Amino acid sequence: MRELSIEWYKAHDKERNAKYEQCRKASDPRGTEDCRNAIDATVHDGSFTKSSPNKS
Repeated sequence: MRELSIEWYKAHDKERNAKYEQCRKASDPRGTEDCRNAIDATVHDGSFTKSSPNKS
C-alpha cells in the first residue's frame, strides 16, 4: 500500500482523524510514514490545538 501524503490527509478529515487515533495508540506513533503524515497534517492543520482563536 502506498503512503498517503500530508496534503491528502489535510483534505480528508475523516480518514486523517481515524489514522491519527490509530497511530496515537501505537507503541511508536511515528513509526510509519503514513502515521507521520497523518500526525503532521493534524498538527499543521490546526485541529490539534485545543484552544485556538476564533477565525474571522
